[in-house]
Amino acid sequence: MRALKDILYFEMSKDSFRKALRDMAFGSTELEGPSVDAVNGYLAICRSIGTRRGKRFQLTQGLYANTFEWYISQLFVREFAARASGFGIRLKDADPGDEFDCVALLDEGLVFVECKTGKGSLYPEVGKFVRRDREVMAKYSFFLYDRDYTFNKGPEDLPELEKASAVKLGIDSIARVEKGVCSFFEVTGIPNEHGESRFFLASSAFNGLRSRMRYMLRYTDHLREFENPTHDFVHIPLDFA
Repeated sequence: MRALKDILYFEMSKDSFRKALRDMAFGSTELEGPSVDAVNGYLAICRSIGTRRGKRFQLTQGLYANTFEWYISQLFVREFAARASGFGIRLKDADPGDEFDCVALLDEGLVFVECKTGKGSLYPEVGKFVRRDREVMAKYSFFLYDRDYTFNKGPEDLPELEKASAVKLGIDSIARVEKGVCSFFEVTGIPNEHGESRFFLASSAFNGLRSRMRYMLRYTDHLREFENPTHDFVHIPLDFA
């Protein structure tokens, strides 16, 4: 099984494989190419193992979501030397309805990652994410989507959110952060009665995920230490609609 997991991690590191696996899980039928062949080959191995164990293997949306969470969890172990990392975690004293997609422990602190699959909007998920984020009070809080965009698909991946809606969601500001060809979004919550606020970084999980994750970790470290963006990053505040 260790070898099979190594193969899966290697393949999941490729955008094309993850996209093919995702599209197949969500029912796309017009798929072809080397990546689809690789996915079918991997699924054939899984079915063979399942048959030998007397279990039926079937690719579903839920299975893909768990695999995506597993991959992000493994990314921290294999690329960022996490001391520990897990996915699909439920905390004993947390809200019973909350499941933490990925939690990892780095030398610098705890990482909490929300992994979203599908084409849904980020905004309805913000309230749940903020509640979960407060449960763990992680040093690094990331919101990843398994698609090419974060807010809106198109030439400009920018949020379309009115100020009143932002207030209802508890969002104080959104900024685009750029480092070379990598970019992500900083979403800051409304300060509490003590003037304290938390922020999380939202990003696509494609197009250079490992590099972007490295920059997101570094950006959080800089922001926590200096309380403002450093010259290493381009920080662009965005206006609400």
